Amino acid sequence: MFHEGDLDPVLADLLSCPLAIILIEYLAIGRLSLSELRALARARRRATEAALRVLAAHQLVARCGVRGTWDARPEASARFELTDSGRQAARQLEELDVWVTIYQRYLYGPPEADA
Repeated sequence: MFHEGDLDPVLADLLSCPLAIILIEYLAIGRLSLSELRALARARRRATEAALRVLAAHQLVARCGVRGTWDARPEASARFELTDSGRQAARQLEELDVWVTIYQRYLYGPPEADA
């Protein structure tokens, strides 16, 4: 059962980049290339790369076998996968209660601490 305190705060931040949430769903399947992600999400290259950078900044996705900067365009052979944190986020996004909590925070802000 989901409790609001279990919500990863990164998930609410990802609402500003909806494609990032979509890519999490597809990467939960397994390692995918940029062209595979673009085809599945029906997204442009720049938008897909930007969403991958957002996910990488939150340490939710990694390029397989490559470390270092995300400033350069990935090679055509590059494959991407979810990190442990990314897989946890994917599991959370499968729950309706998580989406309700995310949107409540988006609309009304985080709950206020009891005084």
